[in-house]
Amino acid sequence: MTKLEEKIMLQDTLRAMSSGYVRDILGGLYQEIERAIDSDFVFIDFATRQKESDEHRLAMIEAAKQRAAIKAEIQDLERKRDHLQNGLAELRSTVARLRMI
Repeated sequence: MTKLEEKIMLQDTLRAMSSGYVRDILGGLYQEIERAIDSDFVFIDFATRQKESDEHRLAMIEAAKQRAAIKAEIQDLERKRDHLQNGLAELRSTVARLRMI
């Protein structure tokens, strides 16, 4: 089988598969598989892919923590703003009453 025939077989195999994990995994590896077919010396480095996946997962967890912290800070600032606005409204009301005296 030629390299071109192998690529065509890979494309046909992916097209024929019903949607699911295996198809998604192979689709994600498609370019690496093609490179491996083109070169007799290239292999897919699953260890590196797993490491990158783990790093991305940790980065997502950290981003979620930062998002939660920022959201909490925004809520705190909004409460402070509301408190200040209420205080200002009370001061304005007091000033208006004092002007009437």
